[in-house]
Amino acid sequence: MTLNLVQESFRQYLYNIKASLAFGLTLIFVLIFTMFDNMGASTGSIFLEYGLSNIDLASLAIEIIAILAFLLFYALFLTVIIFSIRNSLSFLKVNYYLREMIQKFTSRLFLFYVFYFGVISIIAQILLFLNIPILVADAILLISSVAFLFVPQSVVIDEEGLRNAFLNNFEFIAKNPKHLLLVLVLGMFLLALVSVVEYLFDAILLMGRYFSLFIVIVFVMPLIESLKSCMYMFKFEIIRDHQMNKPKL
Repeated sequence: MTLNLVQESFRQYLYNIKASLAFGLTLIFVLIFTMFDNMGASTGSIFLEYGLSNIDLASLAIEIIAILAFLLFYALFLTVIIFSIRNSLSFLKVNYYLREMIQKFTSRLFLFYVFYFGVISIIAQILLFLNIPILVADAILLISSVAFLFVPQSVVIDEEGLRNAFLNNFEFIAKNPKHLLLVLVLGMFLLALVSVVEYLFDAILLMGRYFSLFIVIVFVMPLIESLKSCMYMFKFEIIRDHQMNKPKL
């Protein structure tokens, strides 16, 4: 089962390679983010300092606008990938209303990520105010993030509003803890490889952090989202059985 999921996620990643490469456009925002004093890039990730006291209002406003623009494009590309996987694995094709669905799901995912980013930021500020040790704070933020892991899949695949998408996400995680563990383990493994690549490129070209970000954006993130989408589609018995019994090429 696990091997089938991983194989199918790779197949879907390759099938949607154009959409995955389109994620590379978000590198423009990454370059903008690195210009802010409280943001930095490393090991394929963008880091944001918890404290906001040293940022003037003008810079903060520009930063928020850049983050919102990034979230909108991210929501759009993610919607395309999840919807494509849903369409690929489903017996019911929905090409005739593709444009309308993409717009609706993108709007919902954008609102979700604005909410998610806001909640994580508020939690981070509370932890900073309480002088919680950094390692403990990072662990709390990680757990908070994992709790929403399958919301995008529920929005697009179940065609749910955000309220029901949250509930479906929690139910899916509760019923499939092994899926959650697989996503986390694979994600950490890939990021560990990215950190090695970054180190090697830094030693040669001094551009390791940008190359690692490119790898994460066009490969790691789309692949993980493809895996999550396949997992979510496999909750439907008819699709799971069809994929399990499909002849291997």
